[in-house]
This record gives sequence, structure tokens and C-alpha cells, in this order.
Amino acid sequence: QAMISEMLRRGFMYYDWNVSAGDTVKDVSAQTISSNIVKGVRLCWGPAVVLMHDNGNPALPQALDAAITSLKAEGYSFAKLESGVRPLMFVYPD
Repeated sequence: QAMISEMLRRGFMYYDWNVSAGDTVKDVSAQTISSNIVKGVRLCWGPAVVLMHDNGNPALPQALDAAITSLKAEGYSFAKLESGVRPLMFVYPD
């Protein structure tokens, strides 16, 4: 919570995530990552912010392609986070 407050005080935008790709699980398949993303996005009531890691997981590009293709077919759209996008933030208990 202190880090979030300091980031905001310094003028940074802070965005939390509400969908986990599950891409850090050992030996996770592209199918599982894609399924995690699609299922998670479907559960969101508003904008979805998907947590993924730049960890060299070889399954990630294929998983992301499959998830994007599937979600676009369902009518979802994609956009980058910009200053006009209302930040998603969790409320962390003390």
C-alpha cells in the first residue's frame, strides 16, 4: 500500500490486474494459459487487465495469440493503458 501511495504521489499511474494468465506455473501449456485468460476476461464486469510475465516462457506467444483470437471472435476489443483509462486498483486490507 505504501508503494502505491508513493507512486501516485510522484505522478505515476498505478494499474492493478484482475485476470491472471497463470504463465509462471512450471511447465504450463499454451492451452492452459489461453484458457486462463479467456475464462478470466469473461468473469470481469468491466475492463480486464491481464497479468503476464516477460519470463521467456515459450508457450506465451502461442497462448496470447489463441486468447486474442478467441476473445475477438466473442466481440472483445483491446487497447493500451493510457492516462484516460481509469485505473483498476485492488483494496488491500491493512
